[in-house]
Parts: sequence; C-alpha cells; structure tokens
Amino acid sequence: VVVAVLCGREYKARVECVGSDMFGDVEMVVRRLQETGEVNGVILAADGIQPPPERIYEVLGQYGFPVYGGFACGDYDGHGTYQIGDGHAEEGAISFLALGGRCAIGAGNGHGWQPTGMLFTVGSVVERNIKSLDGVAAVEVYSRIFGRPVENWTTHPWSELVRLYPLGVEHFPGSKALLLRSPLGVNQDGSLRMNASVAEGQIAHLLVGDTQACLEAVKSAALQALQELKKASPALALLFIDVAWRYLFN
Repeated sequence: VVVAVLCGREYKARVECVGSDMFGDVEMVVRRLQETGEVNGVILAADGIQPPPERIYEVLGQYGFPVYGGFACGDYDGHGTYQIGDGHAEEGAISFLALGGRCAIGAGNGHGWQPTGMLFTVGSVVERNIKSLDGVAAVEVYSRIFGRPVENWTTHPWSELVRLYPLGVEHFPGSKALLLRSPLGVNQDGSLRMNASVAEGQIAHLLVGDTQACLEAVKSAALQALQELKKASPALALLFIDVAWRYLFN
C-alpha cells in the first residue's frame, strides 16, 4: 500500500499521458513536466500487465523529485488498462501528474506480506517471466506447496490467486531487506508473469498475506506521510492498494 497526502495554498499542475512510442524519450517527458516550474512531486499511473520499461523510473529518479503511484492490474483475462491524461487516453500508456507551486506532498508505504520460511533460487528468467525455481518449473513449486494440480494454476481463478503468494527477493545473498515481486498470473507454460524484473540466481522467499498486518501497514504508511508534512494539515489523500488485498479480505 502507498499513501500520499497533499497540502498547500497554491497548486500548479502539469498532466501528461505518454504512449509506448515515446517511452524511449523519457528526458523530453521530464522537460514537459517541468513546465510547471519547480516540481514538488510526480504522481503516476501505469499499466501493470505490460509495464513500461524500468528505464523510465530510473530517469525520473535521477532528476531528484519524489515519484509516487503504481501499476493498474488489468482484468482477469490479462488485458492491459487505459491511462488518461491531458485529454488523451491510451492502452498500456503511463500517466503523469507533476505538482508544483506552494504545496507539499508526503508519502508512506508498507505491506502485509509475511515470510513463510521457504526460499528458492531463481532459475531461468525470460523478460519478466520466471520459468523455474530451484531447478524445476515455477508452477510445480507452487503445486507442491499448496497441494493443487499444476493444471489448476494455469486456469482461472488460481492463475490470478497466485498474487496472494508473492516473492521477497534478497538485495544480496543473506540480505534481510527484501524486494517485493508479485506474480500477476501463471502463464500456460507454467511460468510466473511477474510485476517487475527478477534476475537469475537471486534468492526469493515465499510470502503470504496477513489481514492484520495489512491494516497495520496502512496506519504506518499514513503516519509516514503525515510526518513528512510536519505540522501542515492535509487537503487530499490518495491510496494505492495491491489488488491482492481484495482477494485476501474477501
């Protein structure tokens, strides 16, 4: 979960919706966003089924202004989502809202995923698809752990419910800090379609969700966001919540 809160007396904004044909010219997009003057923060929304290249986020980070937002999950059939901005809408695009003026943005994040104690070595990876874990097909690992036949995991609803069991990837061998990597679904070949890149040879911990931990994560994220505003009163709050929470709380 990501919580963003805004406060201020004078807002300046610049909105952009960028299609895949412009993904290669990130610098030009940033220059457009800076037409508001000084940028206090950027809020973005992108398609999660076919996410934009990670190079975009690397370039945004190099400019030094805070970036908040998330990926839209798409539907059960794995289709992309539409992004809207400045009178333009496009499937698989990325929308930006740059805020400037006499305003401030505070943000916090957290999660309710807990380690199970099970971990694996990531094997073959093609683009964002994990083909194998510990030398066997990724879907077979999930099948063994949860007692569901392999064919179940490649069909609805189990292909989507795999989101309830994300992976925590170690920054380096033995690292206690984990990068969250969530399966968007299971492909027909049994590979896991991930929301972000995972490298071959990394150590991945199997995680499960806990409802109480999720609620505590929201509180913690909200407190983080408010602390960044110091004594200012928030005028607007935005929440970006993992779609897996919908499955978890049902």
